[in-house]
Amino acid sequence: MFTHTQLGGPPPIGYHTAPILLEGLGEREREGLGEVNDLADLVNIGESSWTLVHDGFRKSYNYDVECAYIVPQGIDEYHELVNWSQNKTLYYTSDWTDSHGKKVLTFDYNVMFTPEGMYCRDGEYGEICEDGKGHYLAHVTIAPVHVWHASLWSFDVEVSLPAKPVNLGSNSDPIAGVEIQMRVDTYYQDQNTGTYSYSWFVQGDGHWKAM
Repeated sequence: MFTHTQLGGPPPIGYHTAPILLEGLGEREREGLGEVNDLADLVNIGESSWTLVHDGFRKSYNYDVECAYIVPQGIDEYHELVNWSQNKTLYYTSDWTDSHGKKVLTFDYNVMFTPEGMYCRDGEYGEICEDGKGHYLAHVTIAPVHVWHASLWSFDVEVSLPAKPVNLGSNSDPIAGVEIQMRVDTYYQDQNTGTYSYSWFVQGDGHWKAM
């Protein structure tokens, strides 16, 4: 049996998201600006797939948290853009039970993204640009919060962006949108007992939906 629930608010006290570099959005200097010919030509300058949790059958889990960044073609680093908003965090908890109703696996995690990045020819990083264009995405990722397994049970987690980013706005003021997908494979004594998939669609204007 399996349950998957979105919870409001931050993770419980004592639960810690696995280490992930979410650089302070106001702490870096803007080092140049790439040449952008089409604000609506969206690309991902980060990762498009990665193994998030691996070898859970062992005594400790291996985490590999990567991020996607949806920006206009010509931008090399997300901090070339300005007006970034605060990170959006969606906290979920997942539990698996065996045929006797005993809990055997727990995986709590955050779906995270940073919206509202704008292209601004004259703006400074960390400052407000009144004539910025676009609504782009940074730090699109999934990060473990709490992982537990009973003896002989384990799971692996894969994260991917299965499709190219899309523009939900206009050509002159794009709104980046992208799907992030997670696949969980559960195991008992290294034999696969199930595969579960979940997807979310996140947008540069801060909106999102579970798919």
